Amino acid sequence: MSGVRAKAFTKTRACPSSEVISSRRLPRGKSDQIARHIAGCEFSAAEQSFLSAYSLTAEDYELAEMPAHLRRLAEALLVGRLKGSDKGSKYGMGPSPRTGFRV
Repeated sequence: MSGVRAKAFTKTRACPSSEVISSRRLPRGKSDQIARHIAGCEFSAAEQSFLSAYSLTAEDYELAEMPAHLRRLAEALLVGRLKGSDKGSKYGMGPSPRTGFRV
């Protein structure tokens, strides 16, 4: 076996984040710095290629309204009880029979 060691195909601390790589709104100097890094880093180049192939634009997103009953349940779970309801145990909001801890 030769003394040549293969370079690992991994993200390093020097690699920019996925958000930075896919961002189209970077200052000119930062954009140039990222481009130079990507030119010399196989991992970041592959990540950029992947992100550009599967990126979504703002118009691809449609904000969905959360159903009222799901919102009430989520709020109840966050505060640890069901407001104005005697169904707390039905939804596992009371103490757990196994541990005694409140879920």
